[in-house]
Amino acid sequence: MLPMSTEPEYQCPLCCDMFVVHPRKDDGTVDYTRVVNCKCVEAKIALQKKKALINWCELPVKTEDFTFENYKVFPEVKKAYDAALALAQGGISNPR
Repeated sequence: MLPMSTEPEYQCPLCCDMFVVHPRKDDGTVDYTRVVNCKCVEAKIALQKKKALINWCELPVKTEDFTFENYKVFPEVKKAYDAALALAQGGISNPR
């Protein structure tokens, strides 16, 4: 029989599942006055932010990966596409 460990088991040994860590200063010492997100949650936070923005924009399902580069432009929407692209590139201030 193996001895029972009194140490808790964490999924992330860096933050002990607290999801934040104290960053290091330029001299290498720990800056206990600040906290930053741990690496273990950065991807999760980015995904949540992406989902929230997609939900807020009310985009249709499966359009979250559309870009101006991979969007198939149909003749019926060419004018709207060109206006949106110009707006995104800062070429116009008001698309009307």
